[in-house]
Amino acid sequence: MKLKKPFTWCPLALALLAAGSVANATVTDSQLFSGKHGEFQQTSGNVVATYVANWGDPNNVRQINGDNLSHILFAFLNMCGPGQLPEHAAICADKPAFTLAEDANSIDKAFAAAFSDLKANYPHLKILPSVGGWGGSDPFAPMSLDKANRQIFIDAVVAYLKANSAFDGIDIDWEWPANIAEGDAYADLMIELRAAMDALGKETGREYLVTSAIATGESYISLVDYERAEPAMDLIFLMTYDFFGPWANNNIGHHTAISAHSANLVNGYGYGVENAVTNMLGLGMPAEKLVLGVAKYAKGWDSVTVNTKGTPFGGSSTSGFPKPKDPWDTAGIATYTRVAAEILGPDGQGRDGFQILFDEDCQCHYAWRETDRAFVGFDHPADVITKGELAVSQGLGGVFAWEYGQDNGDILNAMNRGVGNLDLLASDLSLWQPEATYVKGNRVVFNHKLYEAKWWTQGNEPGALHGPWQLINTASRPEWSAETVYLAGDQVTHNGTRYEAQWWTLDNQPGVPNGPWLAI
Repeated sequence: MKLKKPFTWCPLALALLAAGSVANATVTDSQLFSGKHGEFQQTSGNVVATYVANWGDPNNVRQINGDNLSHILFAFLNMCGPGQLPEHAAICADKPAFTLAEDANSIDKAFAAAFSDLKANYPHLKILPSVGGWGGSDPFAPMSLDKANRQIFIDAVVAYLKANSAFDGIDIDWEWPANIAEGDAYADLMIELRAAMDALGKETGREYLVTSAIATGESYISLVDYERAEPAMDLIFLMTYDFFGPWANNNIGHHTAISAHSANLVNGYGYGVENAVTNMLGLGMPAEKLVLGVAKYAKGWDSVTVNTKGTPFGGSSTSGFPKPKDPWDTAGIATYTRVAAEILGPDGQGRDGFQILFDEDCQCHYAWRETDRAFVGFDHPADVITKGELAVSQGLGGVFAWEYGQDNGDILNAMNRGVGNLDLLASDLSLWQPEATYVKGNRVVFNHKLYEAKWWTQGNEPGALHGPWQLINTASRPEWSAETVYLAGDQVTHNGTRYEAQWWTLDNQPGVPNGPWLAI
C-alpha cells in the first residue's frame, strides 16, 4: 500500500502549528494544556493505545477513564532462561527456560486484578501483556531460534491468558532481532503465536490479538521478515520516538519529530515519523495495521553548541538536561508531566526563561533557554494532534504512547483529538443535572457516557435499566447494551467477540445459542 498523499504541509497548517494551535481551530490553548484527563468516546474506529508500566501502583489502573482508550499494553512480562533479568532469579529457580517469569506473588497479578476491574467498567478495552522491553529482551533469541523452545514459550503464554482473563492477547516487544536468522525466527514466532491465539479463541469464544512494538529504521527492518510475519499480526506499533539520545551528543536532534531535520541530515543522520511510515509501507505493510508512536517524555541537553544557523539541531553537547530530580531519574530524560510543570508552564508558553518554539524543518515544537543553552525535545500536544491527523489521512491504524503514568492528561487528550474521537467536554453537550427537565431527544453526559432521553424525565439518573435514558453507542463497533434496540445488520462487541444482529432485538445477550446474534 502506498501513501495516499505525500507528506507535505500547507502554509496555513504550518502557521497554526507554529502558533501553538492546530488544524482543528476549535481547540484552544486552555484545552491543549488543561493538565487533566478529558472525557472522550472512541468514535473514530482508530486505535488510541498506551503502555501502562508495572512499576506504578496497580490501584491507579482502576482510576483510568477507559473511554479515553481503545487498547492498553501492560509493560512488561519477561521470560526465564538464558539472559533473564537478575531480579527474576528466585521466581525462575524452579521454572523451565522460556516460560514466563511470574508466579502467584509477582506484581503482574495485582495488575491483572486491577485490569479486570477496569475492563468490567469498560468492556470495549483490549488489554494485552507485553513481553520483553528494553533490558528484558535477551531470552528472545535463544527461545525463538529453536522450534521446541518457541513451543514452550507459546504454551506459557496460552496458560497465562487462560489464568488471567483480563487480557486479550499478547504483545511482543523484542528489542531487537540482531541478525537475519533472528529476524526469520521472529516471523516464525508471530505465525505460531497467531495459530495458538486462534485455537484459544475457539476454546473460549473470545478474540485474541497478536501485536508487536518495533523499531522502524532501515538497519532494523532489513533484518526481519515482516512480509512473512505481518499476516499473523493484528497491529504493529511503530516506536516513533527515541530517534536521538546520548549516543547523538555531536548531532543533537528532536527524539520524536514528524520530519527529519536538514541540520541533522547534513551531519549524517536524521529521522522522523515520516521515515518510519515510508519504510514500513515500502515493505508492503497494510497501512491500517501501523500505529504511530507518541512519547510522553522528553529528551534534551544543556550547554548546547548551536549550528551555523543558530539553532540547536545538529549541534553538540555532552550534558543531559533536564537534570535528575528523583533517585530514579536519568539526566536528559523527563516525563511530560515534569516538562509541563517546569518548562511549559500552565499556558504552554514557557516559564523560567524557556521559549516554546516551532521549527518547520522538523515539523516539531521544542523548548529553548538561552541562558544555559538548554534544548528539550518533546511531543507538544499540537504535534500529537498532527500525528493523529496524519494517521487518519494516511489510513493508518491510529496512535499509541509510552507511557500512561508520565502524562498529566494533555498528551492522551491530544491523541484522541488527533484521530477525531468525540470530545464530550468540548461539545455542546451538558452534564446531567438531577433538577433539570429533559424531553425526548435531549442528550447529556453522565459518568463519562453519552445518553439520550427517550421521553420526558426529571431526576431519573441515566444508566438505570429500562429507565428514560438510552445509552448512545458512539463507537464504530459499540459494546452491546441491554438498553439499546438493534436492527438486522447492526454490529456490536461483547466479551471481546464481534456480533451482528440477524433481526430486531432488545435485551438479548450476544453469545446465547439460537439467539438473534451471529458471531462474525
